[in-house]
Amino acid sequence: MIRTICALLLVWSATGALADPLEDGARIYNEGLLPDGTKLRATVAGGARLSGRMAACARCHRPSGYGTAEGDLRVPDITALTLASPLEPRRDRLLRELYQERQGPVAKTRAHTPRFRPGYAGASDLAGAVVDGVDPAGRTLSPSMPRYALNTDSLKALSSYMADLSRAPDPGVDARVVHFATVLGPDVIPDRAAAMLDVMHAFVATRNREIERELARPDFSPGQKALYGHARRLWRLHVWRLNGLPQTWNAQLQQHYARQPVFAMLGGATEGDWTPIGAFCEVTRLPCLFPLTDWPTNEPGLFTIYLSEGLPQEAQMIAQRLADSGVRSVVEQHGSDLAARRMAQSVATALAQNRIAVTQNAQDAEALVVLGDETVVQNILADPASDSIAGPVLVAGGLLSGRVERALNLHPARPLMVAWRYARPDAMPERIYRLRGWLRARRVRAPDWERTQLNTFLALDATQHALNHLVDRYSREFFIETIEHQIETGLNPGTFSRMSLGPAQRFAARGGGIMTLCRNGKLIAHMPEACQKAERSKSRVLADQ
Repeated sequence: MIRTICALLLVWSATGALADPLEDGARIYNEGLLPDGTKLRATVAGGARLSGRMAACARCHRPSGYGTAEGDLRVPDITALTLASPLEPRRDRLLRELYQERQGPVAKTRAHTPRFRPGYAGASDLAGAVVDGVDPAGRTLSPSMPRYALNTDSLKALSSYMADLSRAPDPGVDARVVHFATVLGPDVIPDRAAAMLDVMHAFVATRNREIERELARPDFSPGQKALYGHARRLWRLHVWRLNGLPQTWNAQLQQHYARQPVFAMLGGATEGDWTPIGAFCEVTRLPCLFPLTDWPTNEPGLFTIYLSEGLPQEAQMIAQRLADSGVRSVVEQHGSDLAARRMAQSVATALAQNRIAVTQNAQDAEALVVLGDETVVQNILADPASDSIAGPVLVAGGLLSGRVERALNLHPARPLMVAWRYARPDAMPERIYRLRGWLRARRVRAPDWERTQLNTFLALDATQHALNHLVDRYSREFFIETIEHQIETGLNPGTFSRMSLGPAQRFAARGGGIMTLCRNGKLIAHMPEACQKAERSKSRVLADQ
């Protein structure tokens, strides 16, 4: 009897009788996979063929279903409520299409063109759109819309999934408040934690005062705000403090989240590995925006967006520069603190990947890698054994300032090559000066932790920009998609050369490379030979004074 039941279960599974239509629809929409495991196939204008992920709905309409705009191409909103509702000219819809996306003149002209259609009534109407390329009014859809090869079961599964796509706001939002969290690990330096929280509290207070003024005058309508008064929410920030070992953090985070679900996690800091927190964000499907960590997880996933690739990026920079220079053996020395020891392991791994040997014999070494703060670097370089290595000396810029973030104050006896992922000191974006003024006006300046403060401001500012775009569409996926779309448009706080994101990209900082720290303490974007010119230039300036 048991064997018969098992055999029947296997048959039903194979024929799809036990399949979940929602799961099947999700795979079609997001992954381009049909219920039988084969690839989704489609054709586009001109006869080009797409399959698999290239044909997935989410590739253009995004996981949220809210679409996007790029130049003169606008991918429309296909969320559940939008498809079910009739399409007709409305001021709020037109305002979204015209002013909330960057787009070209052709797209703006199309947005002004009145369009009408009844709501999509179910799988049959959806079949007309995705198979035949016509909407419920019989109007032919854009040639850029693929035409799919889907059977009845696949259409039902896709229709079932899309009938619930972004239908309701995600957790963390109520009628008056949108809730956010930030997280602090047990090892975060108190002054750094205070620097981060001071910026957050000042930003939230400033924004809430603005929202309260708008809500008190509902008919006041610069920028058509009266159309969206119902969508305005106050912010409430919850500080989640973690204790104990990283293995216990997930349970603590779950407890915090159970007490008060939040829409997103902003910033946050821990001195060690971010992996336990990142894993929580993935499981909970909680956007985690720009955590202050030098150790992002190796598998960034979908819901955490990092500022940079952290110290592992600098390890790769060091190894790549040595490999490009033809170096085959290196002496590696480091400080005793946890960050320096862990960085030494990262560098050793990167060197091995580039077939560069790490030796203990200075006579055999062609280069020296020194990992630690300024004091550690000075002490190691003062050792006569280090002087015997005539080749280049490389250091990690992310470790030099140690447990603070002040400007470098190291004057080495010989030029050092520095792995540097931040903006060059002589080429910082102009916005940094405005942000310093914002901080001073609110009396939250902490010069030793300026990088922490500026990057915290970025997380909050990007969130504000994104929520202005979301209006009343509180979808976490749409929030992330909006951040991806907007981050390069003037939000850089000045800590990085430039910032940019694209779909599924999770490290925002761009640029960085090997710089040179000259004996006069000047950091330049040239090879060590250029230090002599920089030092002579500074000497002439001092002589003139």
